[in-house]
Amino acid sequence: VSARRGMIAAGLYEKHSMKEEVLKGYVSYLQTNYSESKHEAENLARFLYFVDKDECRVGCLHNTERAVEFFNELSTHTTSGTVRNYLNGVKKFIKYIHSEKKFFEHDSSLRASLLKLQKKLDDYSKSLNEKAKDIIPEMSISYRT
Repeated sequence: VSARRGMIAAGLYEKHSMKEEVLKGYVSYLQTNYSESKHEAENLARFLYFVDKDECRVGCLHNTERAVEFFNELSTHTTSGTVRNYLNGVKKFIKYIHSEKKFFEHDSSLRASLLKLQKKLDDYSKSLNEKAKDIIPEMSISYRT
């Protein structure tokens, strides 16, 4: 609940309608390939809203800087676990996009933008893991004293 409050206060909880075509397609993909769908799709709707408030579309992923900005904001207001959940959801969304040729028919540069975004998300995940490695030894020392 406190993560939600932090997100609301930071304006990160607003989302696109789940009736948007791209989100309906993503929900269907999640239901077919993964066990959970509603929560992850709603998280993605929040991410897409942050990247482009005006339109829910795959093309907004060209704006990789804004996408990374979302995760920077999210990490300021929530736990690393919440950030990981959102990262994993966006990575699944990228897999979904790659599974649908229709997204590339009219946007020849989308594939390159997705590769760039995937690399940035992987780097962000690694930095979260490094932070966790730094925190865990400190915690174990404090428990010994």
